[in-house]
Amino acid sequence: MSKYDFDLDLSQNTSTGIILGFIGQGSRVLEFGCAEGRMTRYMQESLGCRVDIVEYDPEAYGKAIVFAAQGLCDDIMNFRWTEQFAKERYDAVLFADVLEHLPDPESVLTRAATLLKPDGRIYISVPNITHNDVVLKACEEHFDYTPVGLLDDTHCHFWGFANLEPMAQRCGLHLESVRGTYCPTGCTEQYAGTDSSASPLLRNILRDRKYGEVYQFVLVLAPGGAGEPDCEFRSPSLQSRLYLDTGCGFHEEAMTVLSESRGWGVFAAHCEIPTNGTVQRVRFDPIDGQGCLLHSAVLRQDGAEIPVVIPGAVSTGEGKLLMGGDPMIWAAVNPQGGSVALNVEFAIPGEAYLEALEKGCIGLDGECDALRRDGEKMTRKTRELTRRVSRLSREKEELAGKLDAAVQKNSQYEVDLGAYILLTNKKEEYILSLEGELDRYRNLWFVRCYDKLRRLWHKIKARRNRAG
Repeated sequence: MSKYDFDLDLSQNTSTGIILGFIGQGSRVLEFGCAEGRMTRYMQESLGCRVDIVEYDPEAYGKAIVFAAQGLCDDIMNFRWTEQFAKERYDAVLFADVLEHLPDPESVLTRAATLLKPDGRIYISVPNITHNDVVLKACEEHFDYTPVGLLDDTHCHFWGFANLEPMAQRCGLHLESVRGTYCPTGCTEQYAGTDSSASPLLRNILRDRKYGEVYQFVLVLAPGGAGEPDCEFRSPSLQSRLYLDTGCGFHEEAMTVLSESRGWGVFAAHCEIPTNGTVQRVRFDPIDGQGCLLHSAVLRQDGAEIPVVIPGAVSTGEGKLLMGGDPMIWAAVNPQGGSVALNVEFAIPGEAYLEALEKGCIGLDGECDALRRDGEKMTRKTRELTRRVSRLSREKEELAGKLDAAVQKNSQYEVDLGAYILLTNKKEEYILSLEGELDRYRNLWFVRCYDKLRRLWHKIKARRNRAG
């Protein structure tokens, strides 16, 4: 099986989809390098075309010839196809990802042009050797061939956009139109499973290149004509992230929003966000891994502007500076309301970013001067307060010394008071013992006096009895 046996993709971001979009119903087609015949079959079955093929690989040719009117299994560079199809005239000649494999593609184009009808066209797709991923790899001192892709290990010719029209002219053809297919920076096979070690600033500069993310050029060549080619390319873009909160915090899985370049590192994003009765907050991350300068951020729901929260933003004269590696804005929305319209414009680090910061700094010069004067006043006040604090510290140390002495004296007083109280208690006990003795003596004296009086009374009574 050939390594180029892919499923047919008719989307407008594939070279096969774009080329087949040019082919009219019932066309007479010559297809070079048809591989297993995925395009051949589609043109024969879906468009009713009569297709002739030229294919180098015998196995692939055996599968493709089933859908072809006639064919040749041979190396294109042998030019035997010029003899086999010499009497044929074609509405379309196809070179889908073929010319880059040929050692002399211009001689092939020149001869293929002789097989065109007067209004026939040659349709070509070639990889863009100036894709940002190839440039980044070159900056990392690499030029890496891969099994397929921009630097397929069988490629021997390469083109950038500026090479396309001179090539057509050398073949006696007019470059009628050019379109592109796209692959984001860092997402081609050059960085499969890895990431670039290039600085974010270099990546930012490359993001502004008009053809930096063009993966393939799709050319339409005419046998005659003049004027500038019709070039249909979208603006450079970067992938921003949109997160939704349905009540359990922002979902980890983000939706991709393409922010289109406005030039000089300025990008703008617009999208409509349905609430579906569940979305409570929306969050927009302009860029991953670096800060940005937010020029404007407007969210509207049901015609009314929604307040926006910008964490960690620093206001400048040119917008709000979002620092750190995870800049974001978010807003609370009404889940039962209509869809939310988001419009954001921002500058990533680069020329416009630095110019905007410089302008913002110039606009803040007056404020900086005022702040500087206020700072000088605060410095003088600080020095005065420092002197007062030093004086108060000394007074505090003196008071602390006096307090220590007073505490020591108070401790001595407490000791003396304890001794006095103890002595007083002993004296009181002694006095009480004396009073007890006194009471005893008093009682003894009373008894003695009573006995003397009783004896005296008896004597007096006895005398009276004798006298009577």
